Formats: sequence, C-alpha cells, structure tokens
Amino acid sequence: MTWPNVFVAAGYALSATDALPAIGAAGWTTLSNVESIRVQTPRRDKWADKSQPGRMTVVADNSARQLDPFASGSGLRPRLPMRAYVDAGSLGLGGRALFTGYLDSAEPIREYPDNSTTVLTSTDGMRLLTRQGFSDNVFPAQGTAARISALLDAADWASADRDIGAGASILAATTIATEARVWAELDRVRDHEHGVLHFDPMGAVKFRGRVWPYTSTVWTFSDTGAGYEFVSTAESMDEDRLLNSATMALASSPTTTVHAHDSTSMALYGKVETVQTDWQYEALSELADWPAIVVSIGKGATKRLTSLTLDPTHDDALWTPILTAEVGQRVSVTVTPPGGGSAIVRTGFIDGMAHDVRQVGSTAGTWRTVWQLSDATDWPTWTPALYDTAAYDSDAYFY
Repeated sequence: MTWPNVFVAAGYALSATDALPAIGAAGWTTLSNVESIRVQTPRRDKWADKSQPGRMTVVADNSARQLDPFASGSGLRPRLPMRAYVDAGSLGLGGRALFTGYLDSAEPIREYPDNSTTVLTSTDGMRLLTRQGFSDNVFPAQGTAARISALLDAADWASADRDIGAGASILAATTIATEARVWAELDRVRDHEHGVLHFDPMGAVKFRGRVWPYTSTVWTFSDTGAGYEFVSTAESMDEDRLLNSATMALASSPTTTVHAHDSTSMALYGKVETVQTDWQYEALSELADWPAIVVSIGKGATKRLTSLTLDPTHDDALWTPILTAEVGQRVSVTVTPPGGGSAIVRTGFIDGMAHDVRQVGSTAGTWRTVWQLSDATDWPTWTPALYDTAAYDSDAYFY
C-alpha cells in the first residue's frame, strides 16, 4: 500500500481577499503535528433547493500552544486561508488539494495533565460570498457562463480563483436588488443552466454547463472485478423526488405558463406538484421542455444510489478516483445482491465527497472517502438544447 504525504497549510501571509497561491507556493505555512483531517466538499443534490458549502475540520497537537488563539503570535484569525493537500508524486498524481477555505474557529481542548489539541474549523469561499453584496447590480441579457463571470466581477472576486466553463442558456437582462447576496445570485444562474457550481478543492469558483457531466469522466465501480472496488454502497427507495405535475413561467410573462403532468402517477400517488413562475430566461423556448423533463424523472418512486464508500488503503488504484474525481461527474456502480439474483447497475452524479484521514503526514494511517450521490439512471443525456417533449411519457402543453 502506498501512502501519499498529507499536509495542512495556513495562509498567515494572505488575506481573505487575496488570490490563492498554488500548492507549496509562498504565502502558505505547513502546520506540524496534525492528527486528523475531515473534509466535506460542497454538496448540492440535483433536486435540492440550496447548495451547501464545503467544510474542513482539523485536529492538531497544541502542547506548545502553537495553535492556541489565546497565545501571542499564534497568527490565527477569522477568515485565515486554509488548505489541505496531498503530495501524491509517488502515485504519479502530483500535488492535489483536498480543500481550500477560510478559518471559522480555533478551539483549544486541554485534557490535563499533558494532552492539548486544537480543533480548526474552516468553510470554503461560499461562506464569504453568501455574506457579500455587489458593486454593480445591472446586467444585460447574456449566457449563463458570462453571467457567472459578470457577477464575480461585480463582487471583486479574483480572476485567478475562477474556473468557468461553457453554458448553454441565455438569461434575460436584470437589475439585482441592492440587498442581494453574491452566492444566491450565482446559485440562481446554476438553477437556470441545470449545471454544476461549487468551490473546487483549490478554492476556485467552478462552473460547468449541463452538457459537461456527459462529456467528462465516468467512474466505474463493481464488486465483480470489472471496475474499481468499493467498501459499501447505500441505496434508497423513497418519495423525496416524487413529482407528477409541473407548471412554470417566465418572470417577464407569468401568465403564459408551460405545464406537464403524468395522469398515471397522479392516480397512483395523488397530485404532487411544483409551480415556478420566476424563471429568468431570455426566451420562453428555453423553458418549454423543462416541466416535461422533471415530471418524466419524478413521476415514480425513486430507487436511487445515495453513497459510495472507498478505502484506498486496500487498493492503490483507488487513489486515482479519490484524488482526481470532480463534483458533478458520473459514477456507474454494479452491486451483486448477497442473496443471489441479477446484478444491480445504477448510475449517479457525484454531489459531494467526504474524506476522513487519520495520522496525517508520511506515516500510513487510515483513509475513508464517501461520495454522496444523486441518481442519474433516469436522467436523459443533456445536449446543448433542451429536450423534445415528445420523448417524455407525460401530458405536456402550453396554457
């Protein structure tokens, strides 16, 4: 088993508004005697209403008060840039960040007579942008990628800390309320694109359009030897995503609605509906197929893959997906039921990743990674245009 070196660094020489330096660059100071790292990357289920920020919890030795916020010269402060990263050169993967964010709190824990640690808790840049407003709030009609860039410009977000891919939708011109917060508006753009938006492990705002998950890497796992091995899966059958009636309209013409419903599903489950009349597309044609799509996906009780647990200490090959997979990419998992029967094959989107690392440094320890997933099996493949409603088994029409 190959164990990569794992480090935590603090940006004592950096401010919360500085562009974030590369791994190992000037500005970062490596912390000594780190005992454990727990990272939860940003999460957003494709059906959820709100994104959740990424977070990191570090436990480190504090016997010499080197990480004591009450000690003079500790350098600890709110919004101190923090990064956890891996030197995976021995695996041919180079330097890989696990998390980059900003310090929320430092809590010394003293267990007398001779044990002292500090718990350092950090949140990614979403926390900063959730509290930040704009220097300019007027935006022309523009594509989703251009709108993301314009919003970040208006928030004075460093251009070096962005990774903006192509989008496929056009948004109407708008004037954003003066009390609006940056992240809420960014998230609204993601809603319209049906794409991917989060802070990546290097601390950059990353945006990808709805086509990207279908052109990016698909990670294949199997308990039959036909893919990467895994420790366990979690699956669920529930009504969380049950939806059989959808009515939508543009904010500019709320009385012109697009509707879809599934009569069979309504007869079986009762009416489960959504009404959304505040879409900001430039043209109604962008919205035309979306009610039929969500009804087609949500009309039945969902059988879904919810998580996948990996342990790279069992197989060096797992370091590649653990250190290089990205939120938004797809996963294919084959599970053989222990009681016999046909193999279960499901696909999912990676909504988030959690890493639990003990004995940080060059000494081999324990490492568990859990990928949080949302089901992709019933999602059709995105193309730059939205879909033809005729492809969906629902009753769709304009009012």
